[in-house]
Amino acid sequence: MNKKDIVKKAEEVCEQYVDTYPVKIVDVCKQYGFKVFEEYLPKKESGFIIDSQEPYGKYETKKLIVVNLSDMATRRRFTIAHELGHYLLHKEKDSDLYAHRDTKGQYSEKEAEANTFASNLLMPEKMVRSFIKDNENLPYYMRSQAVAEVFAVSNS
Repeated sequence: MNKKDIVKKAEEVCEQYVDTYPVKIVDVCKQYGFKVFEEYLPKKESGFIIDSQEPYGKYETKKLIVVNLSDMATRRRFTIAHELGHYLLHKEKDSDLYAHRDTKGQYSEKEAEANTFASNLLMPEKMVRSFIKDNENLPYYMRSQAVAEVFAVSNS
């Protein structure tokens, strides 16, 4: 997929389900039928998403996203958005099961696409531009930190 199409998909999701910041990513996932769980996963694992015909394991739900409770809150938010991106961008329409598991350090074209989607979902361009315009009196060096704080994302 090209970047323009990925950004467009994130914008479509935002137009439908996002009206304030920080983006309530768990609520967005609920709109697609997903329940989000936070639990301790192996150190190298960020999270995973499953969409199946039958309830999955101990979760007793068919659609779920699980993120690593060991990660910082901003990282967990990104992982949730990233996993939703995999689902919306990469799930084949007729498949009975979709599962994806992220490990830290993993890099592929699909991972980059999911990252682009997550970034644009958590920081919708229109909202970021509006925030910056409304806070133009902030010294330039403080803007990125302020944006990170109000959008509940990492500053790095």
